[in-house]
Amino acid sequence: MKTPLLAVLLLALPAAAAVDYAKYQHPKGDFVLEYPSDWKRYFGMQTVWLEPPARESRAKVGLELHPYGKETAKAAEFAEQLMKAVGEIKKLDTRAQAKVGGFPAERLAFTETLERKGPYGQKMPGPMQEVFYVVPVAADWFYVLKLQGIGEPFKKALPEFERMAQKLVLKAPVLEEPKKKSGSKPARKPAKPAGG
Repeated sequence: MKTPLLAVLLLALPAAAAVDYAKYQHPKGDFVLEYPSDWKRYFGMQTVWLEPPARESRAKVGLELHPYGKETAKAAEFAEQLMKAVGEIKKLDTRAQAKVGGFPAERLAFTETLERKGPYGQKMPGPMQEVFYVVPVAADWFYVLKLQGIGEPFKKALPEFERMAQKLVLKAPVLEEPKKKSGSKPARKPAKPAGG
């Protein structure tokens, strides 16, 4: 009797450890992001944020569309802007070419080198670690998929973040020319990924 019960328990363990995933599709079809279903999702300006379900999660993932506001940077300029902090407040862990959503991308990983302090000078947990995928999708558009976190929460979130990068479906937002008699704003239509 003990052997069958043990076998049932061992078979149940992988099922209990399985992760369920949810998908968020951008209302205009610009991207589809797959993430663990128990992660919190919220929105910023042209950004989708995701956080693991810990009470005080010290990790978060963001998917941003650039440029926004008055920003004029291209993807390469954005990456170089990130690099400016190296030697001052961060060290570069890795910089490599990658592919995200069918588009060529650049992956940059950093670790903060300055001690983190709170508003009253108290020592804060650290160092902050970051991973960025900078993904050009059109002449004037690029996405940034990023993970920021501290310690164990960062380490736990990293495999899911890399899975998101592999599963991410991206389309370049393209402005259509408005009709001459129409006073409406230009509509966006999705463009196919490179080679797709």
